[in-house]
Amino acid sequence: MKKSIISATIIIFLAIIIFFIPMFSRFTISDGKTGKLVYCGKIEDFEEFYISFIHSVNRTPVNEYYRIENCRFLVYKTTFYSYGAGMPDGSDNPDAHIKFVDGKVEIDNINRILSEFTVLVGTLADHTLHGSNTNFELDKYVEPQNQALFKIKRVSIYDILRRQIYE
Repeated sequence: MKKSIISATIIIFLAIIIFFIPMFSRFTISDGKTGKLVYCGKIEDFEEFYISFIHSVNRTPVNEYYRIENCRFLVYKTTFYSYGAGMPDGSDNPDAHIKFVDGKVEIDNINRILSEFTVLVGTLADHTLHGSNTNFELDKYVEPQNQALFKIKRVSIYDILRRQIYE
């Protein structure tokens, strides 16, 4: 009887530890203000993705394109309709290619590597994440005027299950 109680206690203890230990690499979004994990997805679903938004000054669409390589983000392209405050011009990267396609400015070959990045979720910008199997508006996950923090990080079984239940 005593051995079975000890064995059961050890099994329960190990199960709890395994349940909460961060073991799985995932594409995550956290609320920059609270640090709360608001999205947890498979990296495969975001090997290539883009974030679209409406520029705050010239009110035209902007798309920023990313790839995940070696658990880091590679910014490789951006498209927009007109230059405005904060828009890149390619001058900070001599390898960037600037061209005009269908009335849009396209800057390709940016190749900026980031371990993480933030997006300030706007009130009117309609920031939207476009993955291979999912599209969603960031303001549904992060309150406007707060930062959404994008990371590839290890999460626990608990984190994965909790996000699946609440999404």
